[in-house]
Amino acid sequence: MHQAFTPPTNAQRSHRIHDALIAHTAAQVVEGTPVETLHTLSEADKAQDLLSDLMHWCEAHEVDFDDLLNLSDLAYRRELEGPGPLPLPDPLIHHI
Repeated sequence: MHQAFTPPTNAQRSHRIHDALIAHTAAQVVEGTPVETLHTLSEADKAQDLLSDLMHWCEAHEVDFDDLLNLSDLAYRRELEGPGPLPLPDPLIHHI
């Protein structure tokens, strides 16, 4: 028997990004960035770097970052109103 899907809370969504930032930082260390350099970055700097890399990923995969950002803003505003997430746009589903 399957349990009904329970959408994540906004706190859980936020924690996912915490995990993504840790993974992104770990990848930078593997690529040779000194740990000491990464320790000097603020959380905002780390998020900005992740977003910049996401822009490169979008370009490489022919995903329009501005459209993605607009859709993300709509999803964020809807999630503030309730627990349910918006479905992913079709082009992104194929990359997951």
